[in-house]
Amino acid sequence: MRAVVKALATILVLFVAYVAYWMYQDRGAQSAANEFCNALAIGSRPSEAIDRAKAAGRRAIEKPDGVAFLFQGPIFNAYLCEVTVADGKMVRRQILAMED
Repeated sequence: MRAVVKALATILVLFVAYVAYWMYQDRGAQSAANEFCNALAIGSRPSEAIDRAKAAGRRAIEKPDGVAFLFQGPIFNAYLCEVTVADGKMVRRQILAMED
């Protein structure tokens, strides 16, 4: 009986540790996306943001109407800093959560 209780306690501790680490990773990705996106100046060229992302080791995804920067969180979760471009200038930025 003691062995079963120990096994269940171990499983519970591992599950709690996994959830805590998952939340830590998620908050870190969200914070990094917010920090990066808020540092981008509306009216500047998107190439500046792409260069900044590359220097930080972030992935830039070019889209027809702009560019998105990926901030990977825990498994199946990420945050995007999505920038809309018009006339060669950044006109809008927003953070999007990609959750599964």
